Amino acid sequence: MFKMSVRRDMDNLRNKLRIIELRIKEIQSSCSHRKPVVAFEQISSSNVRVIVKCKDCDRFLRYPTKDEQTKFFQS
Repeated sequence: MFKMSVRRDMDNLRNKLRIIELRIKEIQSSCSHRKPVVAFEQISSSNVRVIVKCKDCDRFLRYPTKDEQTKFFQS
């Protein structure tokens, strides 16, 4: 009986996650990305990278230029 409950909970959570991910894509697609910011992005527990993302919707836009990286690390 316990296993069925766990399975049902996992299915419900995966469904909710799928719905949330679709909604995030919708929001990011409709965003104008007018507020780009340089930020760290966590890749794994021990790896990060520097990216330019939209401040409003968090969408990855591009990698920063050398000048943007320098300013980011100096601030």
